[in-house]
Amino acid sequence: VKGARKPYDKAYSLAKSDIDVFSRYAIYCARTGRFAEADAAIKRASALDPLNPSMFKSAGNIKYAAQRYDEAIEFGRQALKLNPKRSAVHGDIGNSYLMLGELDKARVEFEAEPNDLIGLPGRAILMRKIGDTAQATRLFDEFVSEYGDNGLYQQAQIFSQWEQVDDAFNALERARAAADSGLVYLLNDPFLEPLRGDGRYKNLLKKLKFE
Repeated sequence: VKGARKPYDKAYSLAKSDIDVFSRYAIYCARTGRFAEADAAIKRASALDPLNPSMFKSAGNIKYAAQRYDEAIEFGRQALKLNPKRSAVHGDIGNSYLMLGELDKARVEFEAEPNDLIGLPGRAILMRKIGDTAQATRLFDEFVSEYGDNGLYQQAQIFSQWEQVDDAFNALERARAAADSGLVYLLNDPFLEPLRGDGRYKNLLKKLKFE
């Protein structure tokens, strides 16, 4: 991850009006904890294409990673105004509501999310939070049945939020072995907050060259 910084910085410095470069740079900065630079880059992209819902979705993801959940929800709403069928946005909003503890609102969003790769983990976490362990387990089993090893990172998110720490780290190590793309979220994923004080988390960051 650290090794990617130089080419990202160079591409961004050379780009004049390429919204794709600006957007990718913004997301990279957010995933590596450089939130001020992420905000500046996504604002440049949005200024060039203010009617692009993907720009607002990306802005929401940046705010979510920074744990600025109300702002993340606002950007998600703007994305849906521009494209009510945009995949993953309801799930993004639901994740923010989960972190805010507004579980009824989170449930509405997860049920509206058409992408089960996002919706099912959110619902599994939600059900455990409201005390419906049986339903939470059923949703987890459904997710594993549908996505298998393609959803190892999401399994880790669920286990983390369920406070099954050993299971979460086991899933993360399996995700690393499988080169799961979800690991790009590792540094500041709010769902993994219960793991951050564990030495295994810091070791994993080092293995993946976040540090």
